[in-house]
Amino acid sequence: QLVPLACTHFLIMVCTMTVFMAAIVSLAHAGDRSGTRLQRQPLSGSAYWHLPARCMAGDVNALFQFRGVRHLMQQWGPNAVTCVGHAVSTDLLHWTRLPDALTPGTSGQGCFDGSVTILQRKGVPTPVMMSDGGCGLANASGGNLPCMEFYGDGLTGGVIAFPENLSDPHLSAWTKEPLIFHGCNGSGGPSPIWQNGDAYELIAIHNEGEARFVATDESLLQWRMVDPNFIAVRGGGGGLWHELPQNVPGISGPRWPTHIFQSNAMFGDGVSAFVMGIYDKQTERFMNVSDARLVDVGTTVRYGELSAASVGDNVGHDPRTLHVSWLTGVQPKDAKDCDTGGLLTSFRELQFDPRLPPSGALVELPIAEYELLRGSLLFNVSGEKLDREASSLVMGTAGIAMDTELEVSPIASASWACEIGVRCESRAACNRGARLTLTRSDSSEHGQTVAMSVQTPTEAQRTSFTLLAHETALGLRIMLDVTSVELFVAGGRGVFSGALNGTGLLIANCSGSDLEISGLAWEMGSIFPSKSTARGMSVAARNLWI
Repeated sequence: QLVPLACTHFLIMVCTMTVFMAAIVSLAHAGDRSGTRLQRQPLSGSAYWHLPARCMAGDVNALFQFRGVRHLMQQWGPNAVTCVGHAVSTDLLHWTRLPDALTPGTSGQGCFDGSVTILQRKGVPTPVMMSDGGCGLANASGGNLPCMEFYGDGLTGGVIAFPENLSDPHLSAWTKEPLIFHGCNGSGGPSPIWQNGDAYELIAIHNEGEARFVATDESLLQWRMVDPNFIAVRGGGGGLWHELPQNVPGISGPRWPTHIFQSNAMFGDGVSAFVMGIYDKQTERFMNVSDARLVDVGTTVRYGELSAASVGDNVGHDPRTLHVSWLTGVQPKDAKDCDTGGLLTSFRELQFDPRLPPSGALVELPIAEYELLRGSLLFNVSGEKLDREASSLVMGTAGIAMDTELEVSPIASASWACEIGVRCESRAACNRGARLTLTRSDSSEHGQTVAMSVQTPTEAQRTSFTLLAHETALGLRIMLDVTSVELFVAGGRGVFSGALNGTGLLIANCSGSDLEISGLAWEMGSIFPSKSTARGMSVAARNLWI
């Protein structure tokens, strides 16, 4: 039983922080379509270090790296005239917005879900973009397009697009051509393409599941459905079919799955729930599919994307599996500016941990690059002892842009519980803030089961995860921006992202045997260059300043 928040024996006063400007890495402009740097905080005031989504939509269509440059494709604009926006970066922090990669023109047929694959074409690694919807090529094949359409009218079809100039580091211009998918009705959301021998294959939403298609030739313009029941449940569309990510660093356990897939299953459309399974290239089956599990339990985390795999000599390719989603919970009600259509989540690295029961699990943590935005130290608590029965600790102010790492130890006792209050209005109340509660609920041969619950003013979520038998400390990372909170517990085994406004206290309130808390908190710098620089810029960020 947790004691009231007013019961405290340790108080650290932290002054109101000034958000500073951190690292900026510039891109060399190429051609006459160099784009515009995202140079200001969104007009909604919703972010300092989150990338803004685009107005009216936020589905992420593609995330890939080509010759050292990151590319992010994202739907934006009102439905029926949706475009695919394009931004580039060299560090995953600072982005330059380019002209749209795909536009519908005056057709009224939007560009919707899709993906990008890096394929060998004529012996050269080449990004290949796929999208459903007419995307400006409505009725291009004579009105007989039964598949890959958004409207179900036989006119919209889908498109494939290739960069016009591979020597342009921004891949600013794309040439699109109409697609024809044979043998199905109303499919959508083409996945990344893979090769099985000489065959090019992909999957796409079909009825309530996913069908497998094979290209009829190397042009990739026509596809034939060969398995209407490749996966029993449908996904959110696009690039969420992926080879199994790398193991958690330092862990070399068995990797029985070959692939993962974002599955709507019981959780709803576009959520961050994944299944794992074995794709057998001989039988062309996806087998031994696990139950779906959310990698982020926030209900407003939707329509994400995994980074594309690479082939050949794609210089500077990053082997990490990156994951980014649309954080819809901070969507402004009356956004008029296209920089204010909500936020994207932090970019995360998705990993596989083979130690977790029952047979391994996916975990995710923010990419290491965010540490470059850390500035002045806000507080440092080292081994602060808590009373045997119960006590609480007010660590400081949970401000508008903040990165915190905490550790609670030891947690080997038979009964323990911790509550972390974020942006609480006082030591006795946290109605406007977020409450994270972690409780030992059970034990097994693998270790102890931890029940995790999160309550904010807008939602309440629960999940659970396993702490292994040898683990005696519980780690927690709290990342705050102007209107959002992201929580990563136990190395990404429990994750929550959601809306959270204002400032307040950061409070730890634990009960158990001989518990102690350690922690550090830093200011988070802005990714928008127009924000003034504070004196507390970190050395790492200062070294990147241009």
